[in-house]
Amino acid sequence: MFRFKQAGIIILLSLLPSISLYAQESSDMVYYTGLHLAANGYFQEARQKFDIALKRDPLSVAARMNLDVVEQVLSDFLSGKAAMYYFKAIELGNEERYNDKIGLLDSALTISPGFGLAYNEMGIAYVKKEQYDSAIISYNKAIALIPDRPEIYFNKALSCDKIGEYGQAVDSYEKFLEKAGDYNPIIVLYATQRIREIRQPDSP
Repeated sequence: MFRFKQAGIIILLSLLPSISLYAQESSDMVYYTGLHLAANGYFQEARQKFDIALKRDPLSVAARMNLDVVEQVLSDFLSGKAAMYYFKAIELGNEERYNDKIGLLDSALTISPGFGLAYNEMGIAYVKKEQYDSAIISYNKAIALIPDRPEIYFNKALSCDKIGEYGQAVDSYEKFLEKAGDYNPIIVLYATQRIREIRQPDSP
């Protein structure tokens, strides 16, 4: 049986692609356009792009998550300035500028302290810097603010798994599965298999 223990955890954390390569490529192009529009304050236009990206690839976690952020801005539930910092931070993370990403997310959180997805992105930045304890702290803050987001539990589980906190990892994987719904089946499979491996490490 294939073992997941040495699988590419960071790749999964960066959001797994759709099974369809064509759908991934076309949705990615539209998604990154939406990301750039949102970083510059064009939220209506960004919403259209994220919506198109999600329709082309319904498994896109990034498109779904950031469409939610734009909707919050347009509904006046979130500061537009905080959202601009957030989207620009994601762009900086894509350029591997993780310290700059964290700095912008701090700015977003100064404006909107209840912005849970900003803590999630901060956790991702700390993972890229291999600072897993700091990542877990960020994910815990995100969970406290938005406890129904499955991707945050999955991200936390990966970091706990990485540093050998297997009890917390299993707990977070299980909470992810409870909330996963129609989530990307590849990620669901990974979480299910990883729980089995942790609980039965000597199983074939």
